[in-house]
Amino acid sequence: MSTPEILSLNGEGWSHYPLLPDEWRVRRVWQEDPPEAAAFRCAASVPGQVQHDLLVAGALPDPRVGLNSRLWEWTAARDWIYSREFTVPETWRQSAVRLRFEALDTPAHVYLNGEALGSHDAPFAPAEFPISGRLRFGAANRLVVVLEHAPALPGEFGSTRHARRWAPRFAYGWEFAPRLPPIGISGDVALLATGPVWFRDVALYANLANDYSEAALSIVCEFGVAQPMPVTVAVQVQEDGFPVAETQDAVTVFDSDTVVVQSLTLKRIRLWWPNGAGEPRLYDAVVVLATRDGRQILDARRFRFGLRRVEAVPCDDAPPDALPYALAVNGKRIWVQGWNWLPHDVFYGRPAPERYERLLTLARDAGVNLIRVWGGGIPERSTFYDLCDRLGLLVWQDFPFVGSGWEREPPSDPDFLDGMAEQAAAIVAGRRNHPSLAIWCGGSGRTYCCWT
Repeated sequence: MSTPEILSLNGEGWSHYPLLPDEWRVRRVWQEDPPEAAAFRCAASVPGQVQHDLLVAGALPDPRVGLNSRLWEWTAARDWIYSREFTVPETWRQSAVRLRFEALDTPAHVYLNGEALGSHDAPFAPAEFPISGRLRFGAANRLVVVLEHAPALPGEFGSTRHARRWAPRFAYGWEFAPRLPPIGISGDVALLATGPVWFRDVALYANLANDYSEAALSIVCEFGVAQPMPVTVAVQVQEDGFPVAETQDAVTVFDSDTVVVQSLTLKRIRLWWPNGAGEPRLYDAVVVLATRDGRQILDARRFRFGLRRVEAVPCDDAPPDALPYALAVNGKRIWVQGWNWLPHDVFYGRPAPERYERLLTLARDAGVNLIRVWGGGIPERSTFYDLCDRLGLLVWQDFPFVGSGWEREPPSDPDFLDGMAEQAAAIVAGRRNHPSLAIWCGGSGRTYCCWT
């Protein structure tokens, strides 16, 4: 293998059927489907949701019309069994292969060729499983994903203290949405084939000079390891497709605790500005992991970033002890004109890139320069942040930990807090390289903010 390879499992080819809670364990669905599954099987699209697939199939009337959503409530009370088959190239025999889900709604259990890969109970964090030794070459592979019934959570009114699992809270009933908790594979699914060492995460941090003439970049690489080995890590920064800075370092990756930090300086930089204040200029970073002799590329990442400094500053004529409620970008105070962003549809699992483009372009054209992603919805997919980067829309990002009605106090037991911290870290890691993302907020209800 000369370059990293990806086999997407998005799109058609999936199907699902419902069972009563925990019936799937007795029926051992990871080995074969029960006889009656054929009568209830529905074609599925991934990313997506069970409910949207049923709507497309004409199984039930549109839940967004009238009181039709009452006819759908049983769907959240069932476990759903997704499955599909796929084949992998013979050239992958010597590769390290991982199965990655960007998002899984409700607690999930994943099986490949009749063997358990693991479980996942964090809807806002990706799930990844090593599968190199479990693949069949020259034959079909069967993937089964069991999604448990939706967790019991309060909607707009309820007792937050009793919630032990997190899910998009708007779907449990809000003034603008019916109670229709989603179940489905709501993010991209792919097989990733790399060398025995790969990038687990790549983060870029920028420190701008006081006169905004140059920027010091730090690129931090974390690794996944199937076999320790000496490697090189090369970074190239491009502007409009032309290289403007690059560096390369040799390192031996022993285990997943190995971290490489590389530094670059960009001269005569072009800044990223929010809508109405200037152009949202973007750069590209290409990070390549290769064998020490350079003959084999083990993994690679490419992403866009922008150079800007966002600060919270006091309002004009504020008293000395006032909190900083105004925004300055690149040293220039801006007047924030913002909108609140809710999930674009109750069936938020479907990608709908054209809908994202239309809505965010409308915001840009209306003079908006900041979008707040509400904590009762979802941490948005990459399409959303890519568009905000390009359109010059700052993002105020709530964590999806919204409170409910009469009691907004969250649980405080250690297990809950550990799980919340794990999901929060995954949310940040998947979005931090976007220049549009300016503010992190603790959630809706009680608000704690930090600035990036």
